[in-house]
Amino acid sequence: MFRARAALPLAGLASVLVIDRFRQRRWPLVIAGLLDEAGHVVTALLTHCAFALPRSRMSVGGTLAGATLLDADHVPHHLGYRILTSTTERPLTHSAVSVGLVAVTAALAPRQLRWPLACAAIGAGTQLIRDMGTGSVPLIWPVSRSEFRTPYLVYIAYLLLCVCLIVRGEKTTS
Repeated sequence: MFRARAALPLAGLASVLVIDRFRQRRWPLVIAGLLDEAGHVVTALLTHCAFALPRSRMSVGGTLAGATLLDADHVPHHLGYRILTSTTERPLTHSAVSVGLVAVTAALAPRQLRWPLACAAIGAGTQLIRDMGTGSVPLIWPVSRSEFRTPYLVYIAYLLLCVCLIVRGEKTTS
């Protein structure tokens, strides 16, 4: 019974490991970006399930939107404008301020939009967790442009924790 419950979350963890292994090769920008976004999606879904967030389409969609749309801030750089990346690896908007703005928006939103927007803030947070494990982010911009990173194994340990929480949660609800 345990194996069946753990199969999908463990497959998610394994997919991130495979994605990141493939990302180490030199790929055209579009392929590298799609691989990274797939990693963000899996990280967000594991987080969403681990913390037993609402499973409505709007809430899951909010989590996925938060986890992926933050990367739109890379577009100016790829168009030749380094306004957001002049001194950092990732754009300045890859920071806690962006997550906080989405969270404040959720708190101020009409009732029916609060959960989806709160989930978007959580998804944006997962974007930063993954990005710190695979590179660095200007986490406390605009206070400082210092970049923060964590060892890749810390990121994988976070995903493993999510897997354990999912399996434990399913165990108590069945």
